[in-house]
Amino acid sequence: MDFMVRETIAEAINTLVLLILLFVCFAVIWWLIYIAKNLHNIAKFTILYEELEQ
Repeated sequence: MDFMVRETIAEAINTLVLLILLFVCFAVIWWLIYIAKNLHNIAKFTILYEELEQ
């Protein structure tokens, strides 16, 4: 293969890997925010449920 073809393929692979890594990073951040919100809602529910029992 010609050097220019290899360079083009390498750039395409690097771009694809970068996009996948960015997606994974943002997905992890999104999931952490989602988990934190759910934990907050569960805690709020248990506090309100305990108040209703009394």
